[in-house]
Amino acid sequence: MKGLVAAAAGALAAWLYRSAPAREQAQRWLAATREPLRRTAQSAAPIAATAVERAGQAIQDAPLPTSVKDTAARATETARAAAEKLGGTGPGAAAQPAVLHVQQLPDGSWIGNAALGGRTLTDGGTDEQAVIRRLATRLAVMAEPGEAQAVTLSRVPRDGQREERESDLASLLG
Repeated sequence: MKGLVAAAAGALAAWLYRSAPAREQAQRWLAATREPLRRTAQSAAPIAATAVERAGQAIQDAPLPTSVKDTAARATETARAAAEKLGGTGPGAAAQPAVLHVQQLPDGSWIGNAALGGRTLTDGGTDEQAVIRRLATRLAVMAEPGEAQAVTLSRVPRDGQREERESDLASLLG
């Protein structure tokens, strides 16, 4: 039964990742649900997070192209953050590093995703640094006031050579 609930929560997290209106509707629906349903969802969140982590690790270990692994890593991070938020671990998640991914598309443009405290942001454009700055600015608004926020920045240019570094949010702002 726990596995079924975890699979359902993982599917829901993936669906919510792809649709902002669906996320907003789900948040309104969850806020309006009765307490027993809310407690059930919160108890299932750690199971879902574990299942998502296992699936993400399996994809990383599989002999797949780097672009597939990078996409799966972003989806795994987003689903994990959503499960943490659903499980009521939002304040603890804010103390963890934010995650910011940028990837160059075949046409030369850049797309970026950022995750912090159960929320995911997406942006894109032709200038990589502008995409990073816009996402960092939005992360700064979401971060706890007065707290230095660590950010894990992953960069994947068209040639597929993934670069990852730890940084502080202030250094990405400008």
